[in-house]
Amino acid sequence: MVLSASAPHLTGEWFKALTDTAIVHVPYKGGPPVLTDLIGGHVQMAFGDIVNYLPQLRDGKLRALAVTSAKRTPQPIVDYLNHTLNKLLAAPALPRHLAFDGADPIGGTPRDFAECIQTELTRWAGVVRAAGGKPGLGIED
Repeated sequence: MVLSASAPHLTGEWFKALTDTAIVHVPYKGGPPVLTDLIGGHVQMAFGDIVNYLPQLRDGKLRALAVTSAKRTPQPIVDYLNHTLNKLLAAPALPRHLAFDGADPIGGTPRDFAECIQTELTRWAGVVRAAGGKPGLGIED
């Protein structure tokens, strides 16, 4: 079996693995059909190339939640997101809902989150290597 995917698909899978979020992958034949369904409200979110989404982002038809790039997110944004997420986790409803779905929220500081991500990257890199994975080629068996 050979697993292959587009860059947006792999980004989505990466996000799922890093956040333990249940997201269903819906294959599309390119960016334009995804864009049409996003604007039409048929899908809630998508991972894609910025070039496909930028005009709609600028027009306010879509809202970007995050981007991947070599430049780091400005610290005030990291601090705001951290504060907001920790505040949500302090309310009883969200942790209860997450626990019902089998999630175990960690909260904490941005440094705590970075350490958690590094631990997970190390763990899963070993799993990929043990499964015969090759960087950029997927998993073959």
